[in-house]
Amino acid sequence: MIMTKIQKLKLIAIVLGIFLPVLASASTTDGTVSSSANDKARFENTSYGYINFGATNGNVHITDSALTGYAWGETVGWINLAPTGSGVVNSSGTLSGYAWGEVTGWINFAPTNGGVTINSSGDFSGYAWSQNLGWIIFNCSTDNSCLATNYKVNTDWRPPANRIACNDSADNDSDSKIDYPNDPGCSSAGDNDEADPAGGGGGGGTILPPPPSLPPPPPSLPPPPPKECVGCEVVLPPPPPPPPCTDCGITSPGGGEGTGVGAGGASGGGGGGGAIFQDLISQVQDSARFVVETATAVAQNVKAIVNTPTGSVVTKTVATAGAIGGGLVTASALFVNPVSISEIFLLPLRLWGLLLAAFNLKKRRLPWGTVYDSVTKQPLDPAYVVLYDMNGKEIDTSITDLDGRYGFLLSPGTYRIVANKTNYVFPSDRLAGRGKDELYGDLYFGEQLTVDNLGAVITRNIPLDPLKFDWNEFAKKDKGLMNFYSRHDRLIRKITDWLFVFGFVVAVIALFAAPQPYNIGIFALYIVLLLLRVFGLGNKPYGVVKDKNTGLPLSFALVHVFDSGTDIEVMQKVTDQFGRYFLLAPDKTGTYILKFEKKNDDGSYLPVYTSEPIAAKKGIIDREILIG
Repeated sequence: MIMTKIQKLKLIAIVLGIFLPVLASASTTDGTVSSSANDKARFENTSYGYINFGATNGNVHITDSALTGYAWGETVGWINLAPTGSGVVNSSGTLSGYAWGEVTGWINFAPTNGGVTINSSGDFSGYAWSQNLGWIIFNCSTDNSCLATNYKVNTDWRPPANRIACNDSADNDSDSKIDYPNDPGCSSAGDNDEADPAGGGGGGGTILPPPPSLPPPPPSLPPPPPKECVGCEVVLPPPPPPPPCTDCGITSPGGGEGTGVGAGGASGGGGGGGAIFQDLISQVQDSARFVVETATAVAQNVKAIVNTPTGSVVTKTVATAGAIGGGLVTASALFVNPVSISEIFLLPLRLWGLLLAAFNLKKRRLPWGTVYDSVTKQPLDPAYVVLYDMNGKEIDTSITDLDGRYGFLLSPGTYRIVANKTNYVFPSDRLAGRGKDELYGDLYFGEQLTVDNLGAVITRNIPLDPLKFDWNEFAKKDKGLMNFYSRHDRLIRKITDWLFVFGFVVAVIALFAAPQPYNIGIFALYIVLLLLRVFGLGNKPYGVVKDKNTGLPLSFALVHVFDSGTDIEVMQKVTDQFGRYFLLAPDKTGTYILKFEKKNDDGSYLPVYTSEPIAAKKGIIDREILIG
């Protein structure tokens, strides 16, 4: 079935509509460090520079249990966060364990007098210790240096205690039921309270819990051990103390929580309604925040995957394969016969000729000669025809068009023609000595041509013998195989169509995740091919001739086209091995009669069918005809 332009556009929209929600369902327990201003830690010794945790191809990931991937130091190179036998451990936002770099040595994330944590906003803070280069600071607020050098590392991962209760994979109310929709206390995935609804009562407002008490200030750091300690356990020196705090007061939120707790429901009804309304707004806000955070996490995950070496290779391979498959199908609409590898050099000339013809810039040589297959009688496109003088000098060349036509405009003299096409032999031995066959006359077999008049045109028809096709063997085989080959062609077309769609989706993702020149070029190629497939070149409509009794095609049958009003033959065609023919009518509004001659097993032809007058639709005759 040939898809309409609207159906093709709908198909692409459906694929994108299915693909994007799937991405949006990614887990929030796996975070990344985006490539932005908030992705850097620095050494206390500033001469060592910064460490980038959001570097391209670093693929840093933060999970509930560990940090993985690589950070990049501008003076120290790559740092492995999950080296063999060790690695950075994450326990509810408190980091420990070791990373490794060739220049830094082992990096301890929980050293004495230091330590690194991730807060509820995803900000790293604290100190890690490099075996070779000393202290590493993760947030300028740790040493109050933000006014001088503003830096920090931030992730979209959040400690479990700071996640939405109904979407944190935990049983917060100890009822053996976890998260929405399994826990009856969850009204949505954005609900931040798993508590089951209480029975009885009514109308009362929600009692807000008191704010938690502030933790005591951390103890002062112990002094480092004496330097002269030799052979004893190495204790790391303390990080530099921050400057004195000028305003350390923290006030708790207050007011507004007394909204009428109605024991019986009557006196507290008004206040309870307000609390319920406020709770509903809070749930909507939490849901919206959850959607935004999830979408951000998904985009960052996809971008991180695409920017890894493996992800880059995979996306480029898939997008390129889809573009090649779609390009081959689109380009095949330009040629009646397949183009072999050895004839690739003819394609630029062939395409140039088609472009000139499309804009009426190319003059047709009338009349013309035809290069064709001596067995099937099909015109050969493209064939390379060369004109020589009697000294063997090349005078002119011609590339046959869609109908195998060529022509030379000559001065008086003696000439010789050579026709070339892969897997064909010139001159023809099969028709040698004959002046005509069932379809063509004035045949040429390489003899001398004498031109007496200035401006004469060569119009000889040139048969070529195929090397890899034997009509007698083809006729002996069970033609039921043709049905298999037809299905095979349709299957190949479906595969290339789906590969084109999937490759286009991958190209879109790659464009936004990694807008590099290669990805931009592939996306532009897809747009060109899409426009050609939808609005320009598509499958050529064709007719089919079959045997009514067996359903098998009439392979290589002759088709004679007559004007129904004058009974003058205006065109001749040959069906292919699947019984297909393609006819562009001379008059888009005319009516025509088709006469078919079946090719017999001995190579002769027999008239088998004459059609009723057929009206050309948009200048094309594509009728399916059953004979018998």
